[in-house]
Amino acid sequence: MSATLGKGGDLERITGINNFFKIPIPQGWDKQGMGRRFFMFPNLSLDSEEIDELMIGLLNENKRTVILVSGDDQVNSF
Repeated sequence: MSATLGKGGDLERITGINNFFKIPIPQGWDKQGMGRRFFMFPNLSLDSEEIDELMIGLLNENKRTVILVSGDDQVNSF
């Protein structure tokens, strides 16, 4: 899955979720690099307690993070 979202609805098809809030593209985006993207799916190998520890550690270490969630309950927990 790519961090670059097109208008083709790929993200919607992959996840089965119809409505996503998308962050607007900032002016000047084409004049600066964003670096590499790193995707993690911790629920594939960790239990919920390990996931919580991992997320807290990563959020404390990184200045720019995007977290995709499936519902408001997860939004409120962050």
